Amino acid sequence: MKKGFVHIDWVISFGIFIVFLLLIFIWFGPAFEQNYDNDYLKTIAEQGFETETYVNVLEYPIYFESSTNLNNQVINVSLPTNKNIDDINKLFLLNNANQEVTQKKIENGVLYFTVSNFIAGVNKYTFYYSDGINSSSIDPGATSSQIYGLTLGVGKEYFAFSNLKFAELQSLNYNDFKKRLKYPGNKDISIFIYSEENVNELLYNYSVIEPSENQNVYVMRMYSKMINQTGRINYVVPNIRTW
Repeated sequence: MKKGFVHIDWVISFGIFIVFLLLIFIWFGPAFEQNYDNDYLKTIAEQGFETETYVNVLEYPIYFESSTNLNNQVINVSLPTNKNIDDINKLFLLNNANQEVTQKKIENGVLYFTVSNFIAGVNKYTFYYSDGINSSSIDPGATSSQIYGLTLGVGKEYFAFSNLKFAELQSLNYNDFKKRLKYPGNKDISIFIYSEENVNELLYNYSVIEPSENQNVYVMRMYSKMINQTGRINYVVPNIRTW
């Protein structure tokens, strides 16, 4: 047999082999699709949800007292030096009556705020600091170095669901939404956030696709603190559905 014919036979044989492989992948391709255990799917969903929607919250009480009534008095307190509290719009301040204090500013690691209609005695203010807060602030103007038995109490640090962060997810299309959660593209997911006080009250959701009647839907309920963008703290019940 001539050498040229051997080369031709080899090329034809190799071509037939490649076509055979392509036919196998076309025929059995769906079977090669990655499957996920239900528990693993729920773990991916939970971790992705928490990573993208939970924020760190710092909570500190401020105690001070005065022997006289105070009105429109600016007082100050030094902030913790190791917590990077420097953006006044991420700080939410409440007085003893649970009312927001908007006249506040941060300068050189010191928080200045206005005390109004304060009755002589001991009072407690509380501030929250978080990336999940976008509060309004008004410069209190002239500052005072006078401190009325002022003490910054022991702080707390915890994670909470942020409706500000969840709004970012709601703005995404479905494929990008799943990518942000690192959720498999060939699987489906919906998220519903209910009020803790009324479990039938739906506060927020991301739901694009409804499961078919023959699909098994796995539901995971959580219980969580929530910090809304104004700085208020309450509780919610996230409901994550996967299939």
